Amino acid sequence: MQFTILGMGRTGHTMACYLLSKWQKVKVWDRNKAKLNNIKQNGIQVTGVLEGHFNPETYENINDAIQGSKYILVHTVATGHKPVAELLRDKLEQGQVIIVLNCNWGAWEFSQVLESEVKEKNIVIGETNGIFLMSPWVKNNQCFLKTEKKHIGFATIPAVAAKKICHDLQKVFPQFNALPNVLTTSLTATNPVIHVPINLFNLSAIEKHQEFLIYKDGATLLSVSLVEKVDQERLEVLKKIGIEGESTQKILETSWGQHFDNLLQLLKGVKSYQVAKGPDSFEHRHFTEDIPFGLVPIQKLGQKYNVSTPTIDMLINTYTTILRVNYVAAAPNLETLNIADLL
Repeated sequence: MQFTILGMGRTGHTMACYLLSKWQKVKVWDRNKAKLNNIKQNGIQVTGVLEGHFNPETYENINDAIQGSKYILVHTVATGHKPVAELLRDKLEQGQVIIVLNCNWGAWEFSQVLESEVKEKNIVIGETNGIFLMSPWVKNNQCFLKTEKKHIGFATIPAVAAKKICHDLQKVFPQFNALPNVLTTSLTATNPVIHVPINLFNLSAIEKHQEFLIYKDGATLLSVSLVEKVDQERLEVLKKIGIEGESTQKILETSWGQHFDNLLQLLKGVKSYQVAKGPDSFEHRHFTEDIPFGLVPIQKLGQKYNVSTPTIDMLINTYTTILRVNYVAAAPNLETLNIADLL
């Protein structure tokens, strides 16, 4: 199969190597021409649970990058979804599939930007509810695949396409598990639920750029109790809009194929989590993504459907006050969201 990866950060690097190791054809694109030239000249060296040296095809022109590819994998930060969608407008081919890795309302934003083209060309837009290739950043043209999750949620617009795509991609992405709709994926993302409360207890360390391990050091009885309150509010919102949700603990247990007595035990017990570093600045995605694209949408849906979210409200207000960032204004626009259209 032919894949195109848009965005060559740490996950883009790792995904390229992962796909090439499975004998797939891979094209890559990034806004950064110097990064692409480095990959073109030197390839990508991967270490960890996957070892090897791989040479994806590099393209500076996004139109050339997506031409002939059945699957377009989006590996950008959440704020990059709309700009990349704009670049794809009027360039897509009949029947292509766009997959946004790690949700953050990516499928919804792509569908809004590409609305008419999606219908005319039978484009499917999907997203996962998390990253399944765990890979900390090394440097350009080098990556480290720490581990792979066993299961990851996947949903599409239109919703009925998810099962077929999971079937078609079974040999490449056996981790994909079809979920009912993209509300389920974006509202079951575990990172915002966990990261935002835990980081509240570590703001001084982050301000001082001190290194700490977010789960090993940051997961405590107090911080995880706050995580659980956020998670309960998320589940109440899901229930109100007619979606049967699972707890963050259950989602992670499924992802890792392990069982734990409680969430704190899980965060302390998953081997991969024990070396996960906390953010070293307030420009980290734990703040720029997890608050506006993670917690704010839950808050907005809670307001729309009369579900109280006091813990989430407190966290958003606290971070907004302390960091002087309007996270509500930075959130995806859900004003035109019609839940019935996504079910």
